[in-house]
Order: sequence, then C-alpha cells, then structure tokens
Amino acid sequence: MQNKLKDTFREHYGFFIIFSVGIILRLIFLLTQGMSHDELSAWNRTNVHDFSELISVGVGGDMHPAFFQILLTYWVHWFGDSAFVFRLPAVLFGLGGIALLYKTGIRFFSKQAALLAVAGLSIFVFPILHTSLSRPYAPGFFFITLLVYGILDYRNQTEKPIYFKGLLLIFIGLTGSMYSHYYAFVCAAIISFITLFYLNKRQLTGFIITGILALIAFIPHIDLTLHHFSKGGLGWLGKPGSFWLFEFFKLYFNDSQLLFILIAGGISFAYYAHKQAIDKLTAFPLLIFFGIYFAGHAVSILYTPILREPGQLFTIGFLFLGLGHMLSSIDLQKYTRLLVLVCVLLSIHSLTLGKLTRPVHFEPFREVAGLISEYDQQIAPDKMIRLVNVTNTNYLNYYGRAENMSQDFEMTLIEETEEIYHLSDLIQNAEQEEYVMLARLNRRHHPVLYEIIRRKYPKVVRHEDFFNADFSVWEKSPGFSRKFEHNYNSSNSPELFTQWKKDTLSEEFFGDIRIPVKQLRQPGTYILVEAKGWYDSATTSLPFVAVLENQGEMRIKDEQPLYYQAWDQIRLETKQSDSFFIAFEIPETAKENDEIHLYFWNPEKKPLFVHPPHIYVVNPNY
Repeated sequence: MQNKLKDTFREHYGFFIIFSVGIILRLIFLLTQGMSHDELSAWNRTNVHDFSELISVGVGGDMHPAFFQILLTYWVHWFGDSAFVFRLPAVLFGLGGIALLYKTGIRFFSKQAALLAVAGLSIFVFPILHTSLSRPYAPGFFFITLLVYGILDYRNQTEKPIYFKGLLLIFIGLTGSMYSHYYAFVCAAIISFITLFYLNKRQLTGFIITGILALIAFIPHIDLTLHHFSKGGLGWLGKPGSFWLFEFFKLYFNDSQLLFILIAGGISFAYYAHKQAIDKLTAFPLLIFFGIYFAGHAVSILYTPILREPGQLFTIGFLFLGLGHMLSSIDLQKYTRLLVLVCVLLSIHSLTLGKLTRPVHFEPFREVAGLISEYDQQIAPDKMIRLVNVTNTNYLNYYGRAENMSQDFEMTLIEETEEIYHLSDLIQNAEQEEYVMLARLNRRHHPVLYEIIRRKYPKVVRHEDFFNADFSVWEKSPGFSRKFEHNYNSSNSPELFTQWKKDTLSEEFFGDIRIPVKQLRQPGTYILVEAKGWYDSATTSLPFVAVLENQGEMRIKDEQPLYYQAWDQIRLETKQSDSFFIAFEIPETAKENDEIHLYFWNPEKKPLFVHPPHIYVVNPNY
C-alpha cells in the first residue's frame, strides 16, 4: 500500500504540489477575509422556518437557481454559520472541480494539459476568490467540468451499444449546471450543441435523450426561473466593450497587465518552439471557451447583458486544457518542474501584489463593523448620530454580534432623494450630538451626504475608503477651517464666470457655468459648489443642477440624461438667506472634452440673488 502511494505521488507529484499550493492559498483566504455582500445576503436567506419559506424567500429572494441556496440552508442548520464553515461547500466544489479537470486532462488529453489547467485555477486571486466565496460559481464550475468529462467519457466508449455511466455523468452535469447558475445553464446548452458535432450517429441518440431528461428534471424549477427573470435581469451591467476579453484576462492574472503579457508570451513561445498540430480533440476545449464567450458577447450586445467576469470561471479551465495540450510535445519532466516553480512564484505574487489577504476585492463588512464598534466604545451614545447606508443591517450585524455592536441607527438606508432630504432635517435638528458616524456598504455613493453633514460637523475625525464602501466620523469643532484640493472662483478663474448673473426677478433658469471635466477630475475626490445668496420667502422649489454636456448639448443614454444631479435648496437649507450648495462626483463615463454645466432652476420664477459660487475639489479625508 505504501509503495503504491509513493508510486502515485511520483507519477502525479506536479499535481499534488500545485493542488496543495492552491489549498493553502484558499485556507489563507478563508482565515483572513470577511464575507462579502452577496455571501451575507445568502446567509441572511438561510434564516427560514420550513422548506416552503426556503423556496419563496431563500431562493425567490435572489436571482440564482435553487441548488446552492438549498444546500447552504441545510448546511448552516447542521454545522453552524461561521464564515469558514459557510464557505466550505464552495471551496469543496471548487477543489473538486480542479481535481476533476486534472482527471479530464490526463485521461483524454495529456499530462501537460492537465497540469496547466490545475495551475491556472489554483494560484491566481480571481479563481481563488470565486471558488471560495459562498456563491453558485463554484458548483457551476464543478458541474460544467463534470458535464465535459462525461461527454468525453461517453465519446471514448465505442464498444458498448449504450454507455450508461457516461450518460449518467452527462445527466448529472447538465442538471447540476442548470440548477446552479443561469449562465452555467447557457454554458451547458452551448457545450451540448458543440458536442453534437463530436459524436457518431449511434451516440447521438443516447446523448439527445439524456439532454431531454435533464430538461424534464428542470421543470419543477420553471416557476422560480420565471419569477427571477421577471425582476429584470442584468441590464445594470452595460454592454461589453471590444476589448472585454483582454480586460478579463488582465483581471484574471492578478489584475496585472505585465503578468498577462508574460504568461501569454511564455505559452506562445513554448508552442512555437515545440509546434504541434491542433487536432479535433485539441479544438474541443478551445471551442467550448471561445464559443461560449463569443455567444455571450453577442447576446450582451444584441439583446441583454449576460457577460460577467465570474461566469468565465465555468469554462476557462478548458482554455488551459486546450493550450496545455498544444504543449504536449515538451519533455514532461522539465515541463512539470518548471511549472511547479512558476506556480510557487506566482502564489507569492497572489499573496503580495495580488492582495489576496487584503479587503480590496469586495465590501468589507467585517472591517466596517469593527470600526463602528470602536467608535461606539469611544463616544457616548447620546453624543453621536449613528448612520449606515446598507441594503440590510443584518449583513452588518453578522459581524456586529461578535463585536457587541449597537444595532440602534438613526437611519439605515440613505440613497433615494427623500431619504437624503430626511438626513438634512436630522442633521439640522441635532442639538447635543457632537459627532456623526456614517458607514456605506454596497450602496450608491452620494457626496451630497457628506456636505449635508459637514454644514454642521465640518471636521473629519476618521475617513476610510474600501471597495464599494467607506466609513467616516465627523465632529462639530466650531471655527474649524476646511482644506480643499482646489478652489475655483471669480477671482482666480474669471473665465468660468463670464455668463454668471447675480440676480433675477423672473427667469426660470439662472446662473450659467460650464467647466471642463478635465479641469475638475482628480482621483479620490468629489466636487462641491457653494454660493452665498438669497431667495424670495414665497419660493417653494429651487434646485441647484449639475449636468454633463458636450459642446453645449446634454449627453444622453437610452433617452435619459447620462448624468444629472439636482438638489432642491429649499429642502436642504432652512434659512431664507444662506449658502446654496451641490456636491457630486465626476462620473466615470465623462469624457475629457465633456463639461459640467451648473445652474439654478427657478420653476416659480421668483426673485433670486446669488453671488458667483466657489467650486471646490474635495478630498473626503480632510
């Protein structure tokens, strides 16, 4: 037995070393990273009382098929809900998919192909994340891999009239893919179509019947699928650009363009130095990856966006299989040793430059809960206004329960216009509170929130920026003088204010400033426009407007303004004679030759007087 184990290790030592490195990296990730927004959503939906509620709330409350949410719900009830335990099913599916991909490679292609596939999915940050996060990507990857293994196994068996084992694997792979993720469903359908051209006539009958049986097995899920699709799909994604695939590869290889170029160049050099013809078998995994990608790209352009980076996890292993098989003429021992060395070096890159252990890849609920608890302990409850802008406070309380974090927040959602005006009232009516704390997680970023608060609490005590999140504490600090990155005004930039009129008795649109985007855009900042003025006491509405224009025309997308901000000064300010203000970010979609057009909309045409404003570039850290 011992000799057999030694022989197995000696034969597959490359796999065991690379696979072990992948396991270690995933353990490091599990032990150092808190749970993401989507994971906490899945966790929150495990809190159900019966199977009917699990389907209607647990599955119906999301946009993914039922399998993984059902598994997670029972898993939590059996084993608990610590982050490590909660992520374990995804990790096992991910590792199982990698091991199955290796078996696929050595059985149907070559050991070179198998090792490259294992390496490509074991050591980079992107596949580590998406085979460790408790989301349906890992099971989707596993079942798609099982489907392809079953197809190749079935195709290889030519002696038996009906090869039930291969057909059973295909059925499980198809059904598991459909029940795991809708994009995996699409992948399974395209793989099945490609397979039709790889089977002989006798094999086609069994394959088609198996596919029909898998579709029949999905019938119980149709009502849920229709419910999911009625929510509107992925229109928020936007259409992919011409270089989407290259941008994805850069992201995949630790978000490093240099690493992508080196890896692509190394594989290309190795192939041309050891040329091997691309046969029909080699083309099969390449057709799977590129066929599915181009189909997804076309659907995203012509119909509705479906192309997301995590979905490429389902098929990228087959790209590595195809590329690795093209290198199968290279000496196996040299190839294995070199690949193991490269994998060890790249694992160090993933830990350091790839930032595997840092909270930069998704929303840091654990870190923000820790910051809230820290200031809860430092500042008395009656001296601080506590605000969070989060989809569901339960997500924050997952970590807050361990930190003994208070769940008493004055506001928990500050995103819609009326909510922001309510915040303005809350701040203006505050009396004994000396501090304001605001945490934002996975919600839209409104700089006007900061400025509403800083009307009364100007001093930044603490500001932390995270991925799609931030945390701030402000203090009243009378007499505090703010600092700005830049201040454009009528004295230092008179060319911006040539069209500005100080007063009007009856104009609907008043004030007129156009400032180039390239003049305002600075990383990590937002824009504050502030002006002293006076409005008639009978005025009930006075929006201050910022709109994105190009050559004097409003930029339009889908028949709507591409960027339009309007904040009613009557709602934001309580005094009739005071400062007017608007705050906004320069949108990413703004071009360098675009302009921000600033003006007042005076719909009631009441008398209005406004001095030329100051336009500040604000760093939220001070």
